[in-house]
Amino acid sequence: MPDPSATSHEGMEKSEALPQAESSAVTAVGFAPPGHGDAIAVAGAALCPVYENAAGPIVVPDMDEIFAHLLAHLNPKDKQPMYRQMAQAVRVLIARGKLLPKDRFPSVRLMSKRLAISKATVQKCMDQLIAEGTLCSLRGVGTFVSDKCADLSAIGVAEQQEAPEAVRSFRQLLTECEAQLWKLMPPELRSEAMRENTQRIGNHAGRLGMNVEIPSREKRRRPELLSNWSISIINDRQDSYDKQGLPALREHLAHWLNVSKGVKCTADDIMITNGTREALNIIACSLLKGSQSFLIEEPGSMLARTILARSGATAIPVLLDNAGIIIDELESRSAQLLYCNPSCQFPTGAILPASRRTQIAGWARSKNSVVIEEDNVGEFTYDSRRSLPIFSLAPEKVVLLCGFNVTLGAAWRLGLMVAKGALKDLLLSTQVALATPANHLVQRMLLQFIEEGLLERRVQDLSKQFDEKRSVLLEQLSQSRRSQFIYTPARAGCYQAVWLPSTVDDVALIAASRLPGAVALPISPYFIQPPRRPGVIFNFALASKEQIVNAVSTFDEVLRELYG
Repeated sequence: MPDPSATSHEGMEKSEALPQAESSAVTAVGFAPPGHGDAIAVAGAALCPVYENAAGPIVVPDMDEIFAHLLAHLNPKDKQPMYRQMAQAVRVLIARGKLLPKDRFPSVRLMSKRLAISKATVQKCMDQLIAEGTLCSLRGVGTFVSDKCADLSAIGVAEQQEAPEAVRSFRQLLTECEAQLWKLMPPELRSEAMRENTQRIGNHAGRLGMNVEIPSREKRRRPELLSNWSISIINDRQDSYDKQGLPALREHLAHWLNVSKGVKCTADDIMITNGTREALNIIACSLLKGSQSFLIEEPGSMLARTILARSGATAIPVLLDNAGIIIDELESRSAQLLYCNPSCQFPTGAILPASRRTQIAGWARSKNSVVIEEDNVGEFTYDSRRSLPIFSLAPEKVVLLCGFNVTLGAAWRLGLMVAKGALKDLLLSTQVALATPANHLVQRMLLQFIEEGLLERRVQDLSKQFDEKRSVLLEQLSQSRRSQFIYTPARAGCYQAVWLPSTVDDVALIAASRLPGAVALPISPYFIQPPRRPGVIFNFALASKEQIVNAVSTFDEVLRELYG
């Protein structure tokens, strides 16, 4: 009889199978007490049909690791009953491959002792897991992980599979997660309404045609992440759909905003939306009327200008210099709101100094106006200097907008608004009345993404990539016709503005260069009034280093051909 200590999850195929009494006999390795090295062999497949034709011994898992995981997931202050918390933790263990089919499960007595929980609670948890088919009890032998969990646990053993690509379409991500969700869901919950809803989500994401990335260092864990997302969604199926967004996700986002952007806020200040576009629509419906006006940077975001103007309000441009908004321009004007992007202005890339941010906060209070502060790339900086957001200087007068288009991809279709007091109440009432709640499935996936630490690692990966691409771009610009290119190296973000002589038609230049919009865009269309200064925005977020080199070279050649 083989020593059970010689077996492991990775080496089961190498271990010697125990003798079979019949072709359908059951083979098991027991959880032996200290001082007893012999395994327990049991014959008789009729006791538990799922163990018919066992190919090898059942492995005893690492109990210390199992109990450490269970303790980490049990919270006596949680409103959820303790036995349900335990059951959820066991499902996660199976999904992550820590417990495999036919692994022996610890006894009620041992779990009660190690977890300091009553035997009745542990027994109730095990009864639930046995009833749903997650565990299988063999009378006189013990409890084991059921074969019905084979599909789920196989997902968690990523090292047995070929590593998937780091980049996958969001449609495929949702489809895989939906399939796991459907497979694990109890039959009574598989209503046609839920099927239609999940299919609608997948179809909608597919139309976006965008990509989402998982940090390269985590690409082998993709199957495990998918399984965790699915289980989390199932366990939270009873949750109410908070139109402000999942409370747990808002808690994590409040911490993330504080760490990455210096924003002081609570979960109650955050409203999760279906992207920045929807957030701007909510703001326009809440704060603007046809006879009013709003201020916007010149040049500035065409998307924000277009959506805010749909309310009938008039857009008034505010001129910029190399540091951002010119305060003298602002002080002489009054408007219902000001839209700005102080952390990394688009398209110029200017970073507004702290002194000007303080002045804008004072202007908002004195004029009784609202500041719409958008920050989508403020966490990507190339020096240690970082100023407080305007939101932190005048929280009662500022709405902060953030999105995940750059960090995770536009297909996630999630954004957030941060506001306080009466301003937050006004925006929330409009969101509840007019907007569609942010997709619950995608919120759950983002929550798991953050809990696994992947959002932070993704930002770190992108920061390194952006810095390398930026260095390549600046080197290529310095080697080209420097007299034609006027630029200040970007200190943040993922794009570089390059200004051209006033005689150059930047729109025609980009068209002649045949450069894709993901790499280069003309600047002049972002102006409201003439003179529209020509220039080019080089976007290095989606471009490879080779594309950047080719883009600058092509651009330089076309510029020489057209303008000498």
